[in-house]
Amino acid sequence: MDRQHPVRFGCVGCGACCRGRYVPLTLAESQAWLRRGDEVAILLEAFLTDDVLAHDAHYDHYSRRASEVPCGTVRLNLIPIFVGVAQPQCPNLDADDRCTIHTERPLVCRIYPMEINPFIAIDPANKECPPESWSSAATEVLIASDARVDPVLAQLIEESRAADRRDAAEKVAICQQLGYTVTAYKGNGLALYRPERERLFDAVSRRGAAPLDGHRWTVEAHGASVLAVLQQQGVQLIDTVNSEHLFLPLGG
Repeated sequence: MDRQHPVRFGCVGCGACCRGRYVPLTLAESQAWLRRGDEVAILLEAFLTDDVLAHDAHYDHYSRRASEVPCGTVRLNLIPIFVGVAQPQCPNLDADDRCTIHTERPLVCRIYPMEINPFIAIDPANKECPPESWSSAATEVLIASDARVDPVLAQLIEESRAADRRDAAEKVAICQQLGYTVTAYKGNGLALYRPERERLFDAVSRRGAAPLDGHRWTVEAHGASVLAVLQQQGVQLIDTVNSEHLFLPLGG
């Protein structure tokens, strides 16, 4: 986008961002979402630990929101993403496209349409919001012409990133309690789990345990070249069909 001009945005209340998606949640938000009687799914992706990349900005960002787990002869950085199921639409959206939990809405909803990932630039073309949301008449300046982000949004973004880092180990422990120990490989796909609501609520309510080294993780990946590389590096690949998760391919 042209950064010579500020990025302006004004919500028109269309509800487009509240439909057909998974809403990333903190652990506390997951508990509240489940308590309201709504469904939370789990997305898993992982990548190899690598001390050589410790100072790489991308590696640092993703590894800090991950928890290390054993897999084959190596260790993986496992990223657990707990998401509110908003398909076909958010269960908290009323008939007039209004949010019924507006004062308690998740961090990502407060931050939208800004990006939480520091390596993704905000682009209206990648958003569900209609063109009028981005018009020059919009009053909220998300990003100033000198690239400064609105300070309130900047604080919320940092809170979201901090929650990812803080919750990672507990989320992985919850997955292990549920018997979920198959992950997809980052960039190749996501492993999607849809646990029964009461079972997940119980596990989240009893959170506090650390991931257990006794649990061995396996990876599902697609593509002969990817599989060959992972196997050569010592990653334990899944060798049976696992009916508890669905593999969502990424990267074309």
